[in-house]
Amino acid sequence: MAIVSHNAGSSDPSPVARAELAAHLASGDPLDLRGRDETSRTIAGSLLRAVLIDKGLARDPRGLTIVGARIPDELDLSYCAVPAPMRLRSTDFQGVLTLAGAIITGPLDLTEAELNGK
Repeated sequence: MAIVSHNAGSSDPSPVARAELAAHLASGDPLDLRGRDETSRTIAGSLLRAVLIDKGLARDPRGLTIVGARIPDELDLSYCAVPAPMRLRSTDFQGVLTLAGAIITGPLDLTEAELNGK
């Protein structure tokens, strides 16, 4: 699955569009961003949060798998219910990842992720 997203003229700081994330959540197919340049791999934490907790979106039981993303700001899932597995592999979290009180249905996979540049 490939959805090319260009948010031309948009004030959204996230080159990866909501529609692209929602499509991969619905299909269960991994969204592999490793072949993109750094800017094109960027997903705003607030956008990812909105997609993960949106109960109106279709969800494959495999959940959302993203490989090679760059999240430049905070991803705050505090006290959120994420009703699907979440795999953020080889992801560069440049801000804080907050999971206090979060309930995630299925695995949380942060294989090879960098948290705060570490």
